[in-house]
Amino acid sequence: MKEKGNKKTVHGLSWQFADEKEAVYADYLASEAFAREVASNNLTMGIAVSSLIAVIGFLGIFDLNSDYANISVLPVIASEWVYLFLLLANLPNLFLPLWLQKHPQAAELEIRICFANLAVNAILSGFTLYTTQEGSNYFFELVLMMMVICVFPYYKAGYGLSLVALSLLMISAIILVNHVQVAWQDAYDLFLFYVIGQACIVLRRYWFRQSSWYNYILHQASGTLFVAAGPMN
Repeated sequence: MKEKGNKKTVHGLSWQFADEKEAVYADYLASEAFAREVASNNLTMGIAVSSLIAVIGFLGIFDLNSDYANISVLPVIASEWVYLFLLLANLPNLFLPLWLQKHPQAAELEIRICFANLAVNAILSGFTLYTTQEGSNYFFELVLMMMVICVFPYYKAGYGLSLVALSLLMISAIILVNHVQVAWQDAYDLFLFYVIGQACIVLRRYWFRQSSWYNYILHQASGTLFVAAGPMN
């Protein structure tokens, strides 16, 4: 890669890398093509997130019927109901994205549908506190759920932060209402986890935009070269 003035050369190709390219890049991020890339990614990642959380719900119910299961620390809401809610909230979303992949709708509508399900799961992550058994960690299942929510999908600026805030507010409210005694180290680690989760969202957004942009450039360049080559005899 070589730079000459305000031009950049990559493998023999060059383009204006100053204001003109930044404008083209901004136009691409606002385009329907990029929205479709986001929708396609989030439908696939939404299936992955819902699958993993549904597995948590199923295994949780299975665990409660084990002879080794302990008494719940917070019996206000039965653990069975929390795991059942995880299943009921995510099983339908395993089929809706598959239907949308075969019957595409407006990209923005698909993105909002995926985001709505992720928001529900961010709220439910706080309720996993009620599944804590004596002798176990309060936040293990919450961390599992929020980890996949933060890492897999793509979020517009502010959208990912709202999911982190929803989860944090929910778990904080449950702790306060039930007067849960959380060790300082656990509270500090949970705060660090949310900070790291938000950082993952920002990095994921940057990487997705860059990879999508470079794929778009390569696709455009390939099309240009194909047209320039003309019909094959």
